[in-house]
Amino acid sequence: LQDGARDDLRAVHVRLVEGLVGALRGTGARVVQVSAAGARADAPTDFLRTKAEGDRLLLASGLDAVVLRPVLVFGSQAWGGTA
Repeated sequence: LQDGARDDLRAVHVRLVEGLVGALRGTGARVVQVSAAGARADAPTDFLRTKAEGDRLLLASGLDAVVLRPVLVFGSQAWGGTA
């Protein structure tokens, strides 16, 4: 949920989507992006802002795409704190 020594939000949420769009252009494939509730350009966290940027790129690509923004439920019993 944040950048770190082994984690790069921009690589996962933006550059990966750019590569996916390029690879799928012209194939007729449908893309379902699982994003996050609260993903928007003015969100309070880098995680949500980069998610929103990737969502925007996908939706502007011209591909047959839909973005889902499910809500995360935080709980103490889940690995990593989310379930």
